[in-house]
Amino acid sequence: MFLLKKDSERRATLHQILTEEQPSLVAALEEAQSQSWDRGRLSSEHIAQLVSCLRSYIRSPSHRQLSQDLLELQAPLWAEGLSLHHVQVPLFCFQDTVKQLLRQHQIKPHWMFALDNLMGQAVQAAFTILMTELRVKPQRLLGKAHEGGIEEEVEEDPEVQGAPPPPSQPSLGRGRMETPSSGVGSSTSTKLGFRTAPADSLPLLVQLSRLRAETSRLLEAWLEKEREWQRQLWRALQAAKQEARALQGFKPLALATRRRGLQQGAVDAFLVDWLQSHGADEHATEMFLQHGFTLPDLLTCATHDDLLYTGIRRGLVCRLWRAIQEHRKSLAKQLQREAE
Repeated sequence: MFLLKKDSERRATLHQILTEEQPSLVAALEEAQSQSWDRGRLSSEHIAQLVSCLRSYIRSPSHRQLSQDLLELQAPLWAEGLSLHHVQVPLFCFQDTVKQLLRQHQIKPHWMFALDNLMGQAVQAAFTILMTELRVKPQRLLGKAHEGGIEEEVEEDPEVQGAPPPPSQPSLGRGRMETPSSGVGSSTSTKLGFRTAPADSLPLLVQLSRLRAETSRLLEAWLEKEREWQRQLWRALQAAKQEARALQGFKPLALATRRRGLQQGAVDAFLVDWLQSHGADEHATEMFLQHGFTLPDLLTCATHDDLLYTGIRRGLVCRLWRAIQEHRKSLAKQLQREAE
């Protein structure tokens, strides 16, 4: 659910930016068209409609809806003597142009990878529909300009029978319309399609687009692994905290056991008297008994760290340690006098 929520937020963000920056995006794509070899160029209205198709796919990815939107774009293109063949240049430039606009919106770096991946998916889906369903021949953008205008193959395609060109439009393929010069009515082909190019003739920009989409996919996978690692680290920290709480829960139990021992008289009475005479309260006395101290152990063997380990107050530790040191000094002087 978390990943779906994040994906929805990114799609909504990219959709909003494309909506707000549509005039700038259309102008940049229109300028990019002027640098291509293709003579047929889309108008700003056509580019805006193409951007709307991609924006809708990014907001709600639907292969069928994108195919219908591209078919709706086909009719106004035919009216201008163009075809879907001419949308390839704006498609190629779409991803880089939007990335330039995203840098102006202070997008987080890890979101940039995700948004770039969403754009790559939309462009890849559009190319897939153009080349497989609508039979648009890939354009050789890096090659020599076609002479004589557009060269597109015309053949029968049952998938686009529902969208024939208007009767008054010029032919888009090599098969030309017959003119009624002889007075005999002529028929035109109502089934229009484009021949698919072989795989080895795909232009370099198509391969570049696929490589970008694959790179974005790998980056998204890497980010997902990073998020999974952070979740596992968080679980490990929570488990360690729970174990610490469980260990702390044993202290009251041990203290209660020691209190029962005090009530039963199984304690070092000399140690209790000595501690109380030096200002130790009931809690500090119980802590010493809990750790198994006796008065001889405390006066002869205990160290300052042993007193700190019991967990009593620091002030009481200093007071008891001073008393222990004084006892040991007096005992050493006594032994020295006896030795003399």
